[in-house]
Amino acid sequence: MRTTTMLPRLLRRTFSTAVPSSASVPIANRPLPTLHDFISPTNSHLLRLSLTSQLPFIPTPPRGVPSFGPNDSLPAGHHLLYFPPQLPESLLLEDGSDAEQSPGAPYKRRMWAGGQITIAPGHDGRGVRFYDQAVMKERVESVKQRGEKLFVWFERRIWSARRDGQGLGLPLKEEEAKDGEEKVLEKRCLVFMPSRDESGSVAPQTKQQELPYTPDVSHTFLPSQHLLFRFSALTFNAHKIHYDLPYTQNSEGHIAPLCHGPMAAALMLELCSAEFTNGGKKLITNFEYRCQAPMYVEKPYTLAGKDLGEGKVELFVVNEKGGVAVRGVATVA
Repeated sequence: MRTTTMLPRLLRRTFSTAVPSSASVPIANRPLPTLHDFISPTNSHLLRLSLTSQLPFIPTPPRGVPSFGPNDSLPAGHHLLYFPPQLPESLLLEDGSDAEQSPGAPYKRRMWAGGQITIAPGHDGRGVRFYDQAVMKERVESVKQRGEKLFVWFERRIWSARRDGQGLGLPLKEEEAKDGEEKVLEKRCLVFMPSRDESGSVAPQTKQQELPYTPDVSHTFLPSQHLLFRFSALTFNAHKIHYDLPYTQNSEGHIAPLCHGPMAAALMLELCSAEFTNGGKKLITNFEYRCQAPMYVEKPYTLAGKDLGEGKVELFVVNEKGGVAVRGVATVA
């Protein structure tokens, strides 16, 4: 079978009584807020602490002290823990998601479809580092209708602080954040769908693709309720699909709460970093991935990877029946 090296470009909401004024603008033209964040080592430390019991290749971080210092670069994929939606509870939709990134009626359900992450050294030759002051600008890149589904691509660019003579991050002004000098360029795809009936019936499962070959490395893990709760907390994500069983079954048609798309991406990048970077001597510079089937809580999955040569690594999340849930290709240099 020919391996996939490029991601196709395809890849519940009801409004509460109060919504941001920008939500009334068609999503293709909607301005999204610029966000500032402090790259605290705590976020990454807690993610690693949450994953270490699941994945043996992640060493147990020390307790009580950060795992990372001010000169350490943010691990690949860990930017997903920063720049969460900054909305009060009154501006969340009924399913717990945010109105700013919803196209509105009739699209009241959403899922994570995939994305692309490009990690660049930036103008100073270094990537995003811990203790940086960082800026993230976001825009809607494209909107595509496919049947009853609406695929919306969001583009995020992240710049981090200048450093003073003592290695401390200085605040970065928005006008200093120039295209081409960003340290992380992320494109994420969300798929929006109309409401389904409240009958409680489970949506039919489509035939899933199987692994095309034997992987070089693989590790089995069980995404627990605790892990999903912790990831939701780390990303300030209140979407009910990750924790509310009655909602997930009745309104979304799934057998159980779903794992987060960005969590799956982070897991795959952790595997790649541990097994395919020659002990950290190489860096992950790009990652494209697609969510092909739902990942359910408390179900066993296998993380797998294969070196394709020429700096390409194919990564998979595979369910207990051998079907591919998430598939991606990382570039390592």
